[in-house]
Order: sequence, then structure tokens, then C-alpha cells
Amino acid sequence: MANTIACFHCHRNVSDDVESCPYCKKNPHSPPQEQDDPERRGPRYLIHWKPISKDQAAMPADETKDIERLIHDLTTGSPQIRENAMEIILSQSKDYSQHLIDALNAADSMGREHIVKALGRIGPRSSIQHLAKALASSDKTLKLSAAWALYRIGDLRVLPPFLETLKDRDSFIRRYIVYVLGGMNDRRSVPYLFKMLKDSSPEVRIQAVLSLASLEGKNAADAIRDLRRDTDPLVQKTAIEAIRVLGASHFNYWPMVYAGTALFLVFFGIVLAHLLSR
Repeated sequence: MANTIACFHCHRNVSDDVESCPYCKKNPHSPPQEQDDPERRGPRYLIHWKPISKDQAAMPADETKDIERLIHDLTTGSPQIRENAMEIILSQSKDYSQHLIDALNAADSMGREHIVKALGRIGPRSSIQHLAKALASSDKTLKLSAAWALYRIGDLRVLPPFLETLKDRDSFIRRYIVYVLGGMNDRRSVPYLFKMLKDSSPEVRIQAVLSLASLEGKNAADAIRDLRRDTDPLVQKTAIEAIRVLGASHFNYWPMVYAGTALFLVFFGIVLAHLLSR
């Protein structure tokens, strides 16, 4: 009776006298030539990339082919493959930003949101106009990724594309842009954030309150105070809490003025009556 062995490729038990595995149709006796074949899919074929040294990262061996393979893995691979490809790209001593930009601009590229995230982590200023174009895309995932990448780059030139996106029909997009503007610390966006306090979406109005409180502090208190009478209870609650945190709650001093005036008149009347009685 023939012994069994584990196939080098699919790891299933097969007879040791066969030349072709009945499951994966490969030679079960020989190890795979390329452990990092990006075409393999499924848990059995997950790629575990080996850490690379700085010297290996700087090696010039067929760089174009390498970056094309990495971009392919970044855009079409499984989550584990994408993560490994991302880390390898970021670890390179050579700047591959232009390769990523070219792939982003390719009309038939799949998974462009992952290319956008890579550009956001690398942070090249040359990618701003290309990311702004992605921000105007009809693809919601790509649009959100571009907003995140532009926020990471943090250049002042990213503000105009953001302001244009505040008109997006999707309230989730508008809310995220308002959130990003609040974290950019660019006061040129303040007038536009004030306008978003009147947005049709309660979620957007809430985020506008938080972003304005972060950017303007007490200077935004008067506009936020108006939302205490908002039609949405959660917006009301957020506005009240924001006013409390800012320490700019409105103090109604008129009752105190009236009471003080009354006490003064009473005291003046007593003194006058005393003087007249003498």
C-alpha cells in the first residue's frame, strides 16, 4: 500500500507515488517556485510576506515590474495581500508616487480607493490635483478615500475641492467633509461651516456644531445657540451641550436689573419719606 504525503501546494494528503495532485493538478513533491504568486486566492493561499531590510528596499532590480505587481496586489488582492503591498510600498526608499498617480488616473483601474489611501500616507503634494479629481468622483468609496487622503496631506490648496463637495447630494459625504474641515484648522472654511448649520440633514448640522466649536470656540456660540430650537431633538441636545462646554451660555440678566431697580426705588422712597417727615 502506497504511503501518503501532504501536497506542497494544496496541503492535502495524496499518494506519494503520483506525479500530479488530483486536487490542485500540480506536482505534490516539488515546492512552489513563487510563494508570492498574487493570482492565488482563498485562505489556503494567503501570502505571508517576509519583512524586507532597508538594503533590499533600495535594490533597483526591475523596479517598474515590481511596482506594477505591488499596485496590482494593492488594488485586487485580498485584505491581507493589500495590507502587505501597502506596507512594502511605504517602506521603499524610492518614491513611487507617480506610478500610483498613473494607476489612479487609469480609467479601467480597480480598487482605486486603495491607491488613494497609499497616496494619502505618502503625502506627495504632486498628487493633490489628482486626488481632488477623485474627490469629485461619483464613486462614494473613492470620494471618501480622497477626502481622507487630502486631509492627511494637509496642504492649504485642498480647501477649494472640499468646499465644492459640501454641495454633494449624499448627506454622509457632506457630514464627513464638515468633519474634515473642522480638523484642518483652516479658518477660511468657517463661513461655509456656518452655512452648514442650516443643512437639511440633522447629522450634518450636528457635525457643523462640533466643527465650529473646535475651530471658533466662543465666537461660534451665537450661531450655535440658535440651534437650541432646532426641529431635531438630537441637534438641540448637541447645541446645548456645545454652549455649556464653551462656557458661553446666555445669562439672562434682566430679572436682576429689574429687582435691583425695584430695591433702589423702595429704598429711595423710604429715605424721601423720612426726610419729608422731619
